[in-house]
Amino acid sequence: MDFIVIIVRIISYLVALYQFLRTKLGSLRVTETTTSCPLAIVGIGLRLPGGVKNDSEFWDLLVNKRCARKELPADRYNIDRFDSESGQRGSLRCKYAYCLDEDISEYDAEFFNISPVELARMDPQQPLLLKVVWECMESGGQVAWQGKDIGCFVGVSGEDWLDITRKDYQNLGQGRVGDTGDFAIANRVSYQYDLRGPSCTVRTACSSSLVGLHMAQRAIATGRCLSAIVAGASLLLTPTYTIAMTEERALSPDGKCKTFDASVDGYARGEAINAIYVKKLEDAIRDNDPIRGVIRGTSTNSDGKTTGLSTPSAEAQAELILKAYEQAGISDLSQTAYIEAHGTGTTVGDRTEAAGIAKAFGQKGIILGAVKPNLGHSEGASGLTGLIKAVLALEHRQIPPNIHFSTPNPGIPFEEARLKVPTETLAWPVNRMERVSINSFGIGGVNAHAIVESAPSYVRTSKRNKDSKGRPYLYVVSADSTESLKARLDSTKEYLATSRVPTIDIAYTLCHRRDHMVCRGFVTSDDDGQLAVSDARRSPTKHPSLVFVFNGQGAQWAGMAAELLQNFPSFRSSIRRMDLALTALEDPPSWTIIDTLASTAGCWTSKAEFVQPLCTALQIGLVDVLAEWNIRPATVVGHSSGEIAAAYAMGSLTAEEAITIAFYHGKLASSLPVRGAMAAVGLNAQEAEEFLVEGAVIACENSPQSVTISGDVDMVEAVAEKIKLSRPDTFYRRLRFNIAYHSHHMKAIGGAYRTILTKYIGTYPPLPYSTVSASSQPGPPQLGAVYWQNNLESPVRFSSAVQSLLKDTGNAVFLELGPHTTLEGPLRQIFSTSRPQSSPVHVSTLARRKGLVSSLMVAVGHLYTLGVDVNLGLVNGTGDETVLTDLPLYPWQKRTAYRAESRATKKWNFRKFPHHELLGSPVLEASDLEPAWRNILRLEDVPWLKDHRVGGDIVFPDAEYVAMVGEAIRRITGIPEYTVHQLHMNNALLLQAGTPVELITNLRPARTTSVSDSAVYGFTISSLTNEHWTKHCTGLVRSGMWARNPDCRLVDPSPRRMDSIVWYRALSTRGLTYGPTFHGLDDITVDPIRKNAIATVNAKSQGSESFYHIHPTVIDQGLQLKILVKCGGKPRKIERPGVPKTITKIQIARVGKALRIQVSVGAADGA
Repeated sequence: MDFIVIIVRIISYLVALYQFLRTKLGSLRVTETTTSCPLAIVGIGLRLPGGVKNDSEFWDLLVNKRCARKELPADRYNIDRFDSESGQRGSLRCKYAYCLDEDISEYDAEFFNISPVELARMDPQQPLLLKVVWECMESGGQVAWQGKDIGCFVGVSGEDWLDITRKDYQNLGQGRVGDTGDFAIANRVSYQYDLRGPSCTVRTACSSSLVGLHMAQRAIATGRCLSAIVAGASLLLTPTYTIAMTEERALSPDGKCKTFDASVDGYARGEAINAIYVKKLEDAIRDNDPIRGVIRGTSTNSDGKTTGLSTPSAEAQAELILKAYEQAGISDLSQTAYIEAHGTGTTVGDRTEAAGIAKAFGQKGIILGAVKPNLGHSEGASGLTGLIKAVLALEHRQIPPNIHFSTPNPGIPFEEARLKVPTETLAWPVNRMERVSINSFGIGGVNAHAIVESAPSYVRTSKRNKDSKGRPYLYVVSADSTESLKARLDSTKEYLATSRVPTIDIAYTLCHRRDHMVCRGFVTSDDDGQLAVSDARRSPTKHPSLVFVFNGQGAQWAGMAAELLQNFPSFRSSIRRMDLALTALEDPPSWTIIDTLASTAGCWTSKAEFVQPLCTALQIGLVDVLAEWNIRPATVVGHSSGEIAAAYAMGSLTAEEAITIAFYHGKLASSLPVRGAMAAVGLNAQEAEEFLVEGAVIACENSPQSVTISGDVDMVEAVAEKIKLSRPDTFYRRLRFNIAYHSHHMKAIGGAYRTILTKYIGTYPPLPYSTVSASSQPGPPQLGAVYWQNNLESPVRFSSAVQSLLKDTGNAVFLELGPHTTLEGPLRQIFSTSRPQSSPVHVSTLARRKGLVSSLMVAVGHLYTLGVDVNLGLVNGTGDETVLTDLPLYPWQKRTAYRAESRATKKWNFRKFPHHELLGSPVLEASDLEPAWRNILRLEDVPWLKDHRVGGDIVFPDAEYVAMVGEAIRRITGIPEYTVHQLHMNNALLLQAGTPVELITNLRPARTTSVSDSAVYGFTISSLTNEHWTKHCTGLVRSGMWARNPDCRLVDPSPRRMDSIVWYRALSTRGLTYGPTFHGLDDITVDPIRKNAIATVNAKSQGSESFYHIHPTVIDQGLQLKILVKCGGKPRKIERPGVPKTITKIQIARVGKALRIQVSVGAADGA
């Protein structure tokens, strides 16, 4: 029975476990399929048309209804030679585009450590994106991000640089794949910044960057990377793609995107380089990152089978939106306030997208807009541009207006679907959530959608009150070059002077949320708020050896620690600890260190019992503060009583021991019954010895040019008199002491001093550089009561000790600790004479009559610039402050223009003449010495050729060959008049509708005499049909008129007249079927005796945009007259259909719309 019960219980347990697991696994599956990983948009970087370089400028452009359309920059390509009002094949319909304002050929090569050679051949999108990515990461406060598990997804569409390099396959060079390949832009970013996550260039046409965002979201959600850079790039470098879209009739003739307006007639191309940095929302909150917006969900799909590859589907677009919301776990779409539409401004595209939006969002309606009227369609980067606009709208809680929208498109159901396009800036709808949808569609049918919500919807902003000014802070800046650093210092100072944000946030962002580069500087302020900017300095390559140098008494002043006590808890704690130590003495003072240091009353500043312990306490407090900031000495040196704090800094004494030593040092010195004197003298020790008298000694060897004299008052005065008499220009100053330190006066208290100290201190390791023994280890004595007695009684050999230190220490930085600097001069004198391994630097911590905190900030700032590893967060007392996203951008240096374009590329982009309908365009590989032109001739492009038929076939007229070589020679010489000589027709060129023919025209210098005549060119015109080359004509051509024929003058008309209708009818019966274009002869007369004919010719241009000095139809009419002459004006005598096989000479000169023409036929059947 028990066994059965056990079995039943086991089964029940297993059933319950199954149900539990089923529920859990089911919820996991639901989570995977119905929700996405919310991403925080942490950083934003961009370059947009209209001079937009940051998001605040972007927002300004939007709310002020600015249109960034402009004429294409002249450095891209010669737009005038590609522009065509009629939209002929191979041309552009518009000179306008939305282009960046900056010179895209200039880069900061040193910053990226890319050689000029590599930069020159690199797709300009790559280095420009590298800059924008850096700015993106800086705006997001990211530091030490290189080498991390960060993905990179870059959306692009065009392949302009690849098209440029294809123009010259023999000039590619090494590295072409990575520098120009359409796949390489994301890889370039990952390589340059050592990013270890997935790296993918996305090419789904206009939806590329938003598809990249979707890929990044999935990669982060599935753990393939921790965060990602998502970017887009679009630059217009060559007309090729624009020509293709012109021929597709996709572009607006006026270069404007008129999204959702009734006047939509195509989109305008635009440029953009943009980037965002995204990571899991929870990670961004944990890392105290700025959160610009939250991506709730993304989705992608395809239009599937539509009426054409580029035809969008409203159903697919609606399904895309619903899919994104389903995956985001959002069921109520009606709470979404605004949708940033793809909105290109095409007839089909706008109607289809509006229908999809209406279907997805239902009858409650939505506000819709698009950024493309402001910035154009940046294709592969456009989705990200729309997303950034959405983020800014959420941050400002406003919806920007749509420009170029006045008359709603009647094909869009605005009223039925309650769709609204704002024409003015709108406040955020109170009944809608702070949520925006973003559409982005590719021309090939790949669609993407993203949902972004405001950061405050997820993150509570800090309510902590922050003083907008606060205490003086240290604002550090760095750069990769001194030029950039100087610019950055200036921009930071300007930002500090004008910004209203809390200064602690500025300090936190600059110190904690910026990478620290080799060139460093800082900005700080004094108590009055006046800003001080450091010099730009390149940090030494070797880590500095930090030397703490402690001055002795003499620098004290009332209130010398008041600010430090008020602003630095660690300083205050150190002082209190030392007060406790003095309280525990057998004979404690009646006063406290903390109260005396905080007081501005100056009654104590000349009393040794106060001065010695207070100066030491200040120095110990500074050591503790600096240690908290990670500023610790490599070695120390002290001047006189400064050795007490120096011993503490090296760990040889505790703070309690050090303050005890200093207390009794001052107490006993003040008990001396005999007054003494001290004086500073500008002589070295050897020189000073000559002036000494009994009762006066050298107390301190400060430097090779400075000593201090100490002793009896009258003896010190006697020394002074001797010096003044012998060397009146020598510096001399009586010190404000009435105690003769380091002289025979100290013998009176030295023994008692040693005895007292023996009670409180032991014996410790020596100082590394002693100013008592003036040598380094192992020479210096142990630190005990005897040493401190010697420190009191013996001369201070500071100069010798520092010189020993410099011999042992390279790259030394001397940080002077004391109430005010007293050793800067002596140290500089020592530096100048000792010739150390490297140039030492002196930095002072505090300065009298200046703000203590600002002085200390300046000192730490100098240490930072010198390469000392400083904990800047603790210096400024910052915690998790607000990361500012609007600090000035990195000031890139633009020293050299880098853009390698081959001769063939420049010949294409900057061609001097437009494509000619017959001659075509220059063969890029041909030289200027023997130029060539190539044309793909289609009857659809030159329809008037259909009017020239021979025997039922459309035959390319011989006159067209004449016109082609005439245009060729004009393009070489610039002279429109020309002469063709010895023109030989070899083979007729038959044309068929729908069958293009490749024509090649070659010119080469000809020899008409024994020497080359540079004005004369031989020419050949050939064609390629069915992979077979055919030579059609050859001859000579030169600019201007050949030697004139005296017989070639207009004679009187003959009385025999020919009716033009009769003439053309006769030609038709003989197989020469001329259409209206070639029906131009009128008022015809023929003289069969003199064998000439005269007629009036119609010289109309036939509506062609291509230049003709005289249109080929006019030339053809002249050749028609030759047939008339040969038949004697009698049509029945026309022997066979055809035209002359040889033309001896034909001269073409400028004429009006109508002209008289004369043709004479000689014995050789020439003309």
